[in-house]
Amino acid sequence: MKKLLLFPFLFLNFACLQSDVKFPEKKEVLTNEFSGFENFFPIATIDMSDKGIKDKIHIIFVSFNYDGKENDENFPKNESMGNFTFKIQENGLYKPTFSKNALKIDKKYEKYFIENKKMYLKAKSENKNVFEFIEKFDEPQWWQDDETPINSKGEKFKFICQFEMYNIFNDDCGVFVFYDETDKEVKYIHQYD
Repeated sequence: MKKLLLFPFLFLNFACLQSDVKFPEKKEVLTNEFSGFENFFPIATIDMSDKGIKDKIHIIFVSFNYDGKENDENFPKNESMGNFTFKIQENGLYKPTFSKNALKIDKKYEKYFIENKKMYLKAKSENKNVFEFIEKFDEPQWWQDDETPINSKGEKFKFICQFEMYNIFNDDCGVFVFYDETDKEVKYIHQYD
């Protein structure tokens, strides 16, 4: 009899683990070093275990101080505020590859930052169903050229999802999210129509 009771318990717990989360808290997705910054707006955590991906995929909007520069010394080579990476730590939390200086907001950009923060908090307080606009295609539906990232072994990252920022924020770009198990990275590519 005890064996029969154990199976439903295990099944229920396994089913609970296979779930997506709307608006996770920053401390649940970012390392302590970065979770205190106001620039990070966690939108969702996606469970992709049904696709063989063990790591949770955190969808995070990052508000940068847009200054129109193509190259920024606060980002690693070949990265920018429209093409950046998070390293997945052993505990599953994300650590950005860009420096903390990339998160400084100046007076010129402050009103946009505040507007985006208000929009995010409103969507979060209303418990907006973000999964209505996070699209999980087999392949990215690029708005511009194919920008599929390549890992350290020369292999393509796995495409996870894409979404349009205007659904929550005052931004008209498309965000394409990729994952790589080899390098333990999640990459965000932004494109404009």
